[in-house]
Amino acid sequence: YQDDMNSSAVELLKMEEELREALTDNQLELHYQPLVNSMTGELSGLEALVRWNHPERGMISPAAFIPVAEQTGQIIELTSWVFREAIKDCNIWEQAGFSDFKISINISALEFNHDDLASHITSLFDDVTFNKRRVQLELTESAIMTDAQANIKKLSELCDLGVTLAVDDFGTGYSSLSYLRQFPINVLKID
Repeated sequence: YQDDMNSSAVELLKMEEELREALTDNQLELHYQPLVNSMTGELSGLEALVRWNHPERGMISPAAFIPVAEQTGQIIELTSWVFREAIKDCNIWEQAGFSDFKISINISALEFNHDDLASHITSLFDDVTFNKRRVQLELTESAIMTDAQANIKKLSELCDLGVTLAVDDFGTGYSSLSYLRQFPINVLKID
């Protein structure tokens, strides 16, 4: 036993409880990173990035709360929140005349490993009115490479929904471009 083990566990429990409150008390907000066509300079998409504006501690880095969300299983609820809010914002922008872009949403490795990911994404679309072809789901290279053969099926199920698939952080793992040809992906984001 070491004192720091206890303090780490207490901090994790506190962060888990505060994150639960953040999801229900409107402490989370989305920031959008523009994706720009380098040839034309036009906006081709936006990546939705979640931020936590804690009422006492101010802005908490995603590097601090995303691992907690993954470790505690709250990442699925967090991703669902991001999805619904991003689609709501896109619908507002579309009504204002801005509709020719994709919205990119990150899917964690933990969520990707669930067998019912495609049905979960389908249920999120059931709650909103939005063109599925304008949604891009981002998965990390390490997530899709863990069990490549099984993940080809999962990725195909997601493609069948009509969404675009992107591999994020390519180059941080051990896969090769030739191996990626087996995956039904549309976009490769090189680290």
